[in-house]
Amino acid sequence: MLKIKNNKLRKGIEISLVSFLVLTVSGFLYVLFLIVTSENPVLQSIISKEVSIVLDEDGNDIVMLERKIDNQVGFNDLPDVFVNALVSVEDVRFFEHFGVDLPRVIASLSNNLINPDKIQGASTLTQQLIKNVFLDSDKKLERKIREAYMAIEMENTLSKEEIIEAYVNRIMFDGVNIGVNSASLKYFLKPINEVNLAEAALLAGMVNAPSYYNPVRNPANAQQRKNLVLELMYENGYINEFQKEQARSVTVSEMIRQGEYQEQTYPYQSYLDVVYKEVKQLTSLNPYTTPMVIETHMDKQVQKLIDNIQNNEDSKIHFSDDNQQIAIALIDNKSGALVGVSGGRFYEGQLLFNRASDMKKQPASTMKPILSYALAIEHLGWSNNHVVVDSPYTYKGTTKSVRNVDNRYMGDIFLSEALGYSRNTSALKTLDEVIDKIGVRAVTSYLSEINLLDVEPEKFNITYGLGAHEQGVSPIHLAGAYSMLARGGLYIEPYTVKKITLLDGSNRVYTPSREEKRVLKEETAFLVSEVLKEIVTNNYWNMGTVAIDNIDIHVKTGTSSFDNSALIKYNYPSTASKDIWYAGYSPDYTNVIWSGFDESKKGDKNYFSAGTDSRKGIPKQLFSRIMEFQARQEDKIKVPETLTKVNIVKGSYPYLLPDSNTPSSMIISSYFKKGEEPTTVVSPPAIKDLDNLDILLIDNQMEINFPNKLASISDPKQGRTIFSYENIYRKIINVLEITSIFEEEVVYRGSENTFTIPINQMNAYTIKAYRCYENHPTIRSNVIEKSIFYSS
Repeated sequence: MLKIKNNKLRKGIEISLVSFLVLTVSGFLYVLFLIVTSENPVLQSIISKEVSIVLDEDGNDIVMLERKIDNQVGFNDLPDVFVNALVSVEDVRFFEHFGVDLPRVIASLSNNLINPDKIQGASTLTQQLIKNVFLDSDKKLERKIREAYMAIEMENTLSKEEIIEAYVNRIMFDGVNIGVNSASLKYFLKPINEVNLAEAALLAGMVNAPSYYNPVRNPANAQQRKNLVLELMYENGYINEFQKEQARSVTVSEMIRQGEYQEQTYPYQSYLDVVYKEVKQLTSLNPYTTPMVIETHMDKQVQKLIDNIQNNEDSKIHFSDDNQQIAIALIDNKSGALVGVSGGRFYEGQLLFNRASDMKKQPASTMKPILSYALAIEHLGWSNNHVVVDSPYTYKGTTKSVRNVDNRYMGDIFLSEALGYSRNTSALKTLDEVIDKIGVRAVTSYLSEINLLDVEPEKFNITYGLGAHEQGVSPIHLAGAYSMLARGGLYIEPYTVKKITLLDGSNRVYTPSREEKRVLKEETAFLVSEVLKEIVTNNYWNMGTVAIDNIDIHVKTGTSSFDNSALIKYNYPSTASKDIWYAGYSPDYTNVIWSGFDESKKGDKNYFSAGTDSRKGIPKQLFSRIMEFQARQEDKIKVPETLTKVNIVKGSYPYLLPDSNTPSSMIISSYFKKGEEPTTVVSPPAIKDLDNLDILLIDNQMEINFPNKLASISDPKQGRTIFSYENIYRKIINVLEITSIFEEEVVYRGSENTFTIPINQMNAYTIKAYRCYENHPTIRSNVIEKSIFYSS
């Protein structure tokens, strides 16, 4: 019985295995059929002289990526020691297989598990070349099969020597420059045909992970990798033990002469490096190795200006400190595209760390209009002339208080003042109100949509209202958020590429689709813009200097500080500042400027000093220089048709319409959505009735006492009070109207509670007492009337 069960079980397993194999083989054959019958790149282009061409916004050539023909080498230029090192570490059976190394595919999994120190991938050199030049880095089955098929086709088309030659001229050995000869010149100051065994092993070892095995940045990793290559060469019989040990004894630091290597400065490179990263994201292809035409949005004239600035060649911008760095991101608001970029000063070389796209910094107060006030206008119904309170603030659930930069509180302030004077407390109070209304999740969702959320949503906290991000944001992403305001609340992630056409024979075309998202109402974006414009027109903190005639300029600054631990570590003064931002826009362009320092060191002055520090003026100069360069005539943001202007009482909320007694100094014109205008007219509070009036007759004098002391009709505040009924109707006063038989009527008015009035020896008096508004006497309390006969 047991035997029968076992037979049934075995038969079931066999059927399952056969079914699995049939399905797997069928799937493989189907995918292979699709690949064979579909259009594939022309493999002969691997040795063609086609190069990538990059075009500006007008279709003019920016650069042709020639792959540095002078640095390309033929197979015969490659020393045996390098070829042996390359195949040992990357493809030991290269000269034997047909493009795919089937034994290696099978053995690689077990080999990696058994000996993790000598990990070898399954891809051959031919497959690596195919992937880098023609295919993306997707690990799906179809891509893997396509890669294998094309590798076999390449092996039938080209000789082994031609494949090696194409490989060493098309692959980035150092992660930046194309070709092994460029890497050899960069690190050893010698061409590839002159390298020795240790140098050849180092270069061959870098291919697998150029950044991780970079001999300058990661010498320990590079040394370990070099020694692994030597060990593999020894195991494969290319070198003897003496050669291996001699080359192992040479350290990376002894080999590298990179300090003597001078990188070239290329025109427009800050912008182009952003383009190349975007091309890689869109196609997974490298324009240095795969020929293509890249149409971009680069404005050649403004990029020339930016290049001159970062190379210290602009006549109007003068740096006094070579350590001071900058980043610039300039966006055309009509398209949302980047048209100008600065990756930093002294931008020498290619594919560098680009401070506009790669750097993450805390955006500081530039976040206030984007986060607290934009969402308050959007969800709390605030108008552009809303009044907030600048007063002491403590983080909820803590005893930690927040200060303003001047350690003062201003009381009631308009939004333009809150942003113009960059008040921290009012920004946080506003964000608290927003969170209370819409919740944290809605806030983090908004930040995520505009690429300004740098943490998981649950890690968000209220300090983001001051731009105290955990990781920071890039200047390009900050520019995208500000451009959203200029674009009426429509966000589009900044981009550089219009279209990509491959020149590899496939004629594939990539036309990126740009998703435009509405993240704020058009009315909200306009009202925020109105507030930011007032910062310039009202010249808060001397921001009027960035104004341009007949052009609306909207701007916000931000300054980040060092935390206490950093101040102590670097021995910096408590007033030291770390980063300075200028973020703003005209209707046509958004311009974000960052300036700061790449690193802090004890004893240096890589910080901005309080008081006079000429370096602090650079960001403003850069902002003005670029905005003036791009200025157009009569450039103003249009008022949305859904908005209308209404006169309201200053500082009132809910908003109140003025009455006939409201002085002009208490009236301000604000925008409201049509149909949602305020309708309530201001009116003074009723005056409390008098319940008694005391009269004493003493020595030819009559002393009249009102019952209780006059009180303010508005709540007292620390600092300025903008809205109060006293500001409209003046204060409440006491009034006495006295008539007598022998004298004319006399009226006494005043804020005192006791009035002393002289009287005749014999007279009859009628006294009327009440309270009223000084500027509105018809609104009064009840009237108490008393009659008195006096006879001495």
